[in-house]
Amino acid sequence: MRIIDGDTIEADGKRMRIFGIDAPETHQNCQDKANLEYQCGLRSKDILRDIVGLKEYAGTVQSLDCTGIDKDRYGRWVSVCFINQTNVGREMVRRGAALAYRQYSLAYVEDENYAKTEQNGVWQGTFELPWVWRRIQKQPR
Repeated sequence: MRIIDGDTIEADGKRMRIFGIDAPETHQNCQDKANLEYQCGLRSKDILRDIVGLKEYAGTVQSLDCTGIDKDRYGRWVSVCFINQTNVGREMVRRGAALAYRQYSLAYVEDENYAKTEQNGVWQGTFELPWVWRRIQKQPR
């Protein structure tokens, strides 16, 4: 198993997009509360790795359980994933490492509101919404 980015996991040769969330892209930067730039995309990936236990357990994952809901346009399974009894998508949003992807689901809106109130993760400073950042990156320069 490996973590591709903050909302994508590869296991047993299958790529899974975590349902209901959108995380900053790997090369995306954000500003913290001191207005200093940091690599929020890489931090999001690290937080996902922490949640599923890859960092502490050197590659062994305890009880990761993903249920595929649908396939996206890239052929990835859109999946709800749990590690032990923790909903991975919900935990990513609560930590401010991902946003509720309201375009597809309202499941994690309350968790996003919690992260905003607590100024967790990206909510501690300023950032471009991941879907806006992707659109800007595709524009010709």
